[in-house]
Amino acid sequence: MLIEIDGLHQAHDQRTALWDISFGLDLGEHVVLLGCNGSGKSTLLRLLNGLIRPDQGTIRYDGTVLDRRSLKNGSFVRRFRREVALLFQDPAAMLFHATVADEIAFGPRQFQLEDPLDRARHWAVEVGVEGLWDRVPAELSRGEQQRVALASLLAIEPRVLLLDEPTASLDPRSTGWLVEFLLDHPATVLTATHNLSLATELGERALVLGEDHQLHYDGDVLALRDDHDVLLRANLIHSHRHRHRRGDVEHRHYHTHDWD
Repeated sequence: MLIEIDGLHQAHDQRTALWDISFGLDLGEHVVLLGCNGSGKSTLLRLLNGLIRPDQGTIRYDGTVLDRRSLKNGSFVRRFRREVALLFQDPAAMLFHATVADEIAFGPRQFQLEDPLDRARHWAVEVGVEGLWDRVPAELSRGEQQRVALASLLAIEPRVLLLDEPTASLDPRSTGWLVEFLLDHPATVLTATHNLSLATELGERALVLGEDHQLHYDGDVLALRDDHDVLLRANLIHSHRHRHRRGDVEHRHYHTHDWD
């Protein structure tokens, strides 16, 4: 097991963010993390990336517990930071350099990888931002920034990709591109979203966080699609009466919460 989470508890300002979360991720596994806004998805990704430490419970990466001691171990931290990459929901929070070229090349330079600028150019082409090479990241559209931020992560070739609502800033064509790109990517990928319609495209396994910040489902993503009880409890679908414009026919059906 590449990543193991056991009995995770987390609170922010005395408000529960996650409660008793336990699951594991295998090498190369693609998993979708579903939950409505405020369920704790972003907090969980930040915990897995070592940006914050859990109040209770343990997180292991490749057998090593992520704690104060390991995250002060220089050799482990250097390896961990290269192997586990987090794409923030707001890409602007990740972009600091004067040009797209410098942004994408930053990681390879930090980790002293061979030919950092050539590596950066390769990934700029892969994600379709080669035409933005000399542009200032802060002046790009949010969708363009998302692609640049993703290229910056891919340039260090991580083993684990943690993606926080990666399609929120993308148009339909770019969303389709991302889904296809991730389909054959060899990394372990955990993608957080509240867009239920994309779930079956982003992984074969689904994790569902409820509004109570607990894990309500861990299993096959196709089976989840028909489990209306879990989806309703997690506030991922809703049901209401529907009245046809012609006649007095009414019926009730489910709707997914696709807010992107």
